[in-house]
Amino acid sequence: MDSKTDIPPSLAPKMLAMMKAIDELKTGLSPIVSKPHHEVLAKLDHLERAKIHIMESYTLNALFWALIKLSSDSDAEQLEKDIKTELGRIKGVQQRVAELEARASMQRIDQAAARRFINHGLGTSGKRKKKSSIAKEEEVSTVQMPKKRSKLQDDINSSWQ
Repeated sequence: MDSKTDIPPSLAPKMLAMMKAIDELKTGLSPIVSKPHHEVLAKLDHLERAKIHIMESYTLNALFWALIKLSSDSDAEQLEKDIKTELGRIKGVQQRVAELEARASMQRIDQAAARRFINHGLGTSGKRKKKSSIAKEEEVSTVQMPKKRSKLQDDINSSWQ
């Protein structure tokens, strides 16, 4: 190895790629990090706030996971299980946020247009009917047709009498 650097030549391209990724991350996070956290969140809608909170939770858990992997604690296995449980919970929250996003982007039905299509298909004009025709329809709808009785029902009823 060179006395000026402690990085092996085989790792140099990977380190360079990592440094570029860190610079891109700094550039991308600068609008969020440059202001106080509560001010940034106050300007966002509920869905965006939820995404930010999920990102923060995931990042903290990932960093804690890396810390556990690098340390040689005797409780590392239990901590790993706890972190996996927490990451599973975060994944569930992420899925719920994705469902909310999908629901928000769903197309809305134009009810007036749907009513026009149905009325046209049924052959009605869609205009309000006169009171007399409405009253006649109500009378007709209250009259019930007698039910046909089957021979089986007659046999059952006669056997009980």
